[in-house]
Amino acid sequence: ARGCGTSGERASGWAPLANIRVEVVCSQGLAQQLLTRLRMRYSDDYSMVVWAHEVEVLRPEKFS
Repeated sequence: ARGCGTSGERASGWAPLANIRVEVVCSQGLAQQLLTRLRMRYSDDYSMVVWAHEVEVLRPEKFS
């Protein structure tokens, strides 16, 4: 995993031909936009598994 948050940045290298997993927690409207964009841009050329699910964030102050 890689990313940047209140604890700093975590770097990770990706090997050629590696699988990538992306998890996003966002509003329903933004999720629909993201899913539409992913479908239009990537689904013809890449094997994708995409799911959407309602979630509860236990410490929302970490994300504001």
